[in-house]
Amino acid sequence: MLRVMPKQKTLSGEVDLKIVLYFKSIFRSDIDNFIKPIIDCLVKRGWIEDDRFIQHLEVVKVKNKIEQVGIELKELN
Repeated sequence: MLRVMPKQKTLSGEVDLKIVLYFKSIFRSDIDNFIKPIIDCLVKRGWIEDDRFIQHLEVVKVKNKIEQVGIELKELN
């Protein structure tokens, strides 16, 4: 995932995070198995300063022909 994440300005301070998981079958896996690795990638790629600043987290599984991950970040400061 890190390889395909574009560089962007690091959000510092409190953030709101929404993760949308697109799967061919929504019963493929437990939703919680994906959260920690995605958040770790956000920190390693520099999208957020530190995951301890995530104040709100929403995770959604959606049935889709193409499997992918959607990320929405909002700075709360």
